[in-house]
Amino acid sequence: MYKSRISLLGLLIISLASCKSTTGPTNYSQTLDDGSIKITQLEDNKTQIGETIYFGVDESGINSEMMSVLDAQVAYLKENGRQNITIEGHTDEQGTREYNLGLGAKRSNSVKAYMVSQGLSTSRIDVVTYGKERPVSLCSEEKCWKENRRAVTVIAGGFN
Repeated sequence: MYKSRISLLGLLIISLASCKSTTGPTNYSQTLDDGSIKITQLEDNKTQIGETIYFGVDESGINSEMMSVLDAQVAYLKENGRQNITIEGHTDEQGTREYNLGLGAKRSNSVKAYMVSQGLSTSRIDVVTYGKERPVSLCSEEKCWKENRRAVTVIAGGFN
């Protein structure tokens, strides 16, 4: 048992040392009740909790498919009560800057309202709108616009 703990600690050190430098943490470790160390990649967690919600043209309502993504996020956040989130509202490039900032705000607030209705505290959720200022896809075609009409859930300060 002692050797396995040392092996896990060595693996943790090697994993952390080999990480690329980024603007935020790329992984985190957690000591479990049995004394073992769990290393989780941030990208894996983003996939598990489904951080992006997509919207239709000029819409801020959440469809049933996206509700299942939000339900997974809510379940994760209920299990991890110390983590706060920021919901970023985004739009495609069509329309004025002012209109898109307003639509992005409606989208992020729509996601927040749903999460609060599912039992999360409003104090854990911040919202921000970027409108069309931070596109994920750059082209003036529907395939890109579709990817940019979104709300992104971001773990505040990364994973604890």
